[in-house]
Amino acid sequence: RGYEKAWAKKQENHSVFTGAVIQALASENADADGLITGDRLFDSLRLSLKNSRQEPVRFGVGRSLPLLRFQIKAQRKIYYEECPYQGLKAFTSNTKEFFFGRESELIGIVNQLSQFNFVPVIGASGSGKSSLVLAGLVPYLENQNWEVLEPIYPGPEPLNELKRTFRSLFGNHEINAIYQHADNHDIKGILEKLSGKNYLLIIDQFEEIFTLCRSRKDRDSFIHLLMSVNSISQAKMKIVSTMRADFLDAWLAHGQSATIIQNQAFFLGALSDISLRTAIIEPAKKQGYKFQEELLYFIQNDVNEEQNSLPLLEFALTELWKYRDLDKRLLTFSAYLTMGRLKGALNQHAEEVYASFSSTQMKLAKKIFLRLIKTDIDLKDTRWRQPKKSLLSMEKESKIKQELKEVLDILIHYRLVSAGKNDFIDLTHEALMDGWERLKKWRKDNPKVRRLAYQVENEFQLWEEDKSSEYLLTGRLLAESRENWEQICNFVSTSVIQFYEKSCANYQRNEIDYVTDLSNRRSYEVYIEEEWQKLMQKQLPLSLILLDLDYVKEYNEYYGHLSGDQCLNQIGEILAALHGTQNNYISHFGGGFFAISKSEANTEEAYATASLIQNELSGLGIQNGLSKISDYFTFTIGIASAIPSEKLSIEVFFRAAELALSHAKQQGRDRIYVHGHYCVPDSVTD
Repeated sequence: RGYEKAWAKKQENHSVFTGAVIQALASENADADGLITGDRLFDSLRLSLKNSRQEPVRFGVGRSLPLLRFQIKAQRKIYYEECPYQGLKAFTSNTKEFFFGRESELIGIVNQLSQFNFVPVIGASGSGKSSLVLAGLVPYLENQNWEVLEPIYPGPEPLNELKRTFRSLFGNHEINAIYQHADNHDIKGILEKLSGKNYLLIIDQFEEIFTLCRSRKDRDSFIHLLMSVNSISQAKMKIVSTMRADFLDAWLAHGQSATIIQNQAFFLGALSDISLRTAIIEPAKKQGYKFQEELLYFIQNDVNEEQNSLPLLEFALTELWKYRDLDKRLLTFSAYLTMGRLKGALNQHAEEVYASFSSTQMKLAKKIFLRLIKTDIDLKDTRWRQPKKSLLSMEKESKIKQELKEVLDILIHYRLVSAGKNDFIDLTHEALMDGWERLKKWRKDNPKVRRLAYQVENEFQLWEEDKSSEYLLTGRLLAESRENWEQICNFVSTSVIQFYEKSCANYQRNEIDYVTDLSNRRSYEVYIEEEWQKLMQKQLPLSLILLDLDYVKEYNEYYGHLSGDQCLNQIGEILAALHGTQNNYISHFGGGFFAISKSEANTEEAYATASLIQNELSGLGIQNGLSKISDYFTFTIGIASAIPSEKLSIEVFFRAAELALSHAKQQGRDRIYVHGHYCVPDSVTD
């Protein structure tokens, strides 16, 4: 425009605009083919003149014309031999250059983040959730000048993990106030103290909230704090979590709104065929390698036959890289066959590591792997991160403990297990649980014992908070633990073993049976010892009535112990009414077995009491479809009577009553049998 002059800097040889044109036409601005086009010239001018008080205006239309062509010197591309595949580990921002195939999914998550402050990324185990977030989303946002906090794993104490993350953002003078906000579920108060940039908080393996966090209160506090970010407009921090799809039920059962899942979640599915091909070939291509076309076909076919097989694929490609043809820079089909193809690669690798151990080390390796897998009440297996200290405490003897440490180090070296932050040990990936046949077999052996081990561990953690006796093992869990302890102790630490021993000692001090509220066997043994001595001095008789609930074992196996306990509770109420009356002392020994001691009573009186009990209990009319003699529960009774003496022991007397009970069962059950020898006639007490 005639009334304006071109802008120029005094120290420059040209005006601002002329200088920008010269720079745009320089060889440094040429594309890979040495061309500078009209489009490239305009884009360079627009960028150079930004904020210069001048701007280029474009009037041309149509295709871009080439303006200059420079001679490009041929350069030999340098390739590296670093393996571009990650085995069972997730891709991260450090390996982002090798992460391919999820470009459209990345756009989807970014779109969700633009609308919501909390975005759960949900997918099946092995779908690549962590890799997408860590190697896709993180670098993308960092390029947008976001500050991405170090990812956290909820673990046993999720709120404390969150506090540790906040510690990295605030100084010592602020952190106490931040912790107070966290305890009060006030995330708004925390975010208000952040600087002007945008922040991303990543919570990886969100399912640990349900598998590792044992405190309902801590779980509620953590989830409530996270969910409160949804109500903040223009929040400076956004949250992305990754969670296995099979924990959606746990999420909804916890009372969380289905709306969050419906509206805010990003569901990650399987790779399309094109994306799968890209994820396979592009990392190798970056390193200057190609796949034989035949090999590529078989790999893709193997992947499509296996559900959620990305971890197996990545591990197989990592193993395949070891057998690459260096001269031809080629990945071959023959090598793929040698290593066992998709499913065989991981199994073969794990077996080779396992076979290198001595017999003692093999047993220790088995303990480590099973300790890192949690079997929940529904017998569903999940990873169970453990502190390294806890794993090493599984053995007491120093020599074996040292071997345990060596085995653990070897497993870490060969990437079968991983050592994370805060010295936690974990399976490298859940794919190992099904991908290694030996571990798969171990998991099938005694899953109920491992479930019990987890439950005992859970109770130990609750007890450790204040070490109150009310948190020691009791009831059925203690009873089942006692029955299976020789196996359970192989899956727990020394601290848990000590907790179990304290629980057993506490049980010994407790005289009440938890199912029936009657005295237990321990209490009976103390009572009968004292009563025997007393009646021996007085030369008065003692009668013992043993009562057994018919076919209760079959009932429990079919209907479950909970239903069986409810039946026993009803029986206990009837028997409790007789306890302490007419010199009766009634105990529940376990299962359907009861003992009624009747002091100063002869056989006839004992028989009368047994008949009364049988009639009262039969009157309950408790149905038992597993009984072979009735539609209802029946009761078999054996009676022995004697006058205590030095020549007769309590043990022999008790066996006599057991023998009478056995005879009653042999004769068809649902009857009373009196031992013929251990019998006190009415004339003795007259």
